[in-house]
Amino acid sequence: MPITSRREIGFDLLRRLLAGERDCVPLHLGMLLEKSSPLRNCEAHYRWILPPELVEVELSSETVEEINAALCAEISVNPDAAFISVVSWTGSEFATRTVALVLANPPRALTLEESTVSASLLNKFLAPYLEEDPEFLPNGKLQRLIEVLKGLQGLEDGAFEGANLYGLRHFVDQLVARLTFDSKRVRKEKVAGARAAKDLLRRLLLGERGDVPIYLANLLEKSSPGADTVHHYRKVLPPEVAGLRLSRKTTDQIIDSLSEEFARDPDGAYLFILCRSLSDKAVRAVAKILVAPPRTLTLAELGSVLGRLHFVLPFTLLACPETLTAVEHGRLVDLLLGLQMLDESVADREHRANIKRLAGEMLESMHHFEAGRK
Repeated sequence: MPITSRREIGFDLLRRLLAGERDCVPLHLGMLLEKSSPLRNCEAHYRWILPPELVEVELSSETVEEINAALCAEISVNPDAAFISVVSWTGSEFATRTVALVLANPPRALTLEESTVSASLLNKFLAPYLEEDPEFLPNGKLQRLIEVLKGLQGLEDGAFEGANLYGLRHFVDQLVARLTFDSKRVRKEKVAGARAAKDLLRRLLLGERGDVPIYLANLLEKSSPGADTVHHYRKVLPPEVAGLRLSRKTTDQIIDSLSEEFARDPDGAYLFILCRSLSDKAVRAVAKILVAPPRTLTLAELGSVLGRLHFVLPFTLLACPETLTAVEHGRLVDLLLGLQMLDESVADREHRANIKRLAGEMLESMHHFEAGRK
C-alpha cells in the first residue's frame, strides 16, 4: 500500500473522529496508532479485531506524531473521552503530559467517562515518566493534579447522576498511591531490590535453578516499561521480593552480566531471563544473540526469542537503526527468511509452525516500518 494512502487512511479516521463519529472509529484509530508504537501487539491480534481494509495499514512514525499532536491540541480545549481513549493506545510522553495538565486544570467540567479514561491513561503511564524524569510535570502542576485526584477519591455515590464510580475509583486510588509515594521508601526498595537481584544472579551463575531464573526474570520484567500489574507480581514472586523494584542501573548491570555469561556459557536459563526483560538494553542483547548465537538455539529457545522480539525489534530498529550493524541486519533478514522455510512435517510441528509465523510477522513489520521511514 502506498505511503500516501496509509497516511490518508489515518487522517480520514481522525477527521471522522473529530467530526463526532464514534462506533468503531476510536477503536480502529487507536489500534493503528498502537500498531506503530513500542506497545505494538502481535499481528494476529490486529487481524482478529481490525476490519480487512485496515489490517495491512502501517502508519509512519511521523503520521502517528501528527495525529497524536492534533488530538492533544483538541483535548486541551475539549477533553472528549473518545479523543483521550485514542491517545491512550500509545502512551506517548506528549499525550500523557497533555492529559495530566487537562485533568489538573480542565477547560470545563469533565464527565464521569472523561475522568475515568483520563485516570486510566495516567495510572498506566504517568508514574514511570515521573520516575525517569522528576520534572516531567512542573511541581505545582503535579501537586494540583494530586489535589484533583484526591477530590475524585472523595466523591459520594450519587455523584455523576448516580452512575457507578467503581472504574473511576479503581484507577484514581492506584494513581494517587503511585504519585504520593515516599521517595525515601522507594530508594530503600531499590537498594533492597538490587541486593535481592544480585543474590539471585549469584545463585544462578553458581548453577542453582528451580525458581531462581523465574524470580529473577519476573523482577527484571517488573522493573521495565510495559510491566504487568502489581497484583500479578504478588502472585508470581515471593513476599520478600514482590514489593521490590530495580533501578535502571541495576537492571542494566544484570542484563550485561547475563549477556556476557551467555556468550561464554550459552545456558538456556540466561536466555530465558533476558527474553523476559522489556528494556531497550535487553532487546538489543537478545537481538545480537539471535543473529550471532554462541551455539545453535533450540526450537523452544528460538520461539522464546522471536516471541519477545517480533513486535518490539522492528520498532526499535526504526527508532534506533544502529541497534544492529548493517551486517547484523542482513543476517537477521536471512535468518528470518530461512525460518519461514522450516519443515512442519517432522517432529516439533507446533514449535516449527509458531517460529514460521513469528518470523513472517517480524519480516512484515520490518518491511512496513522501513517503507514508512522512506
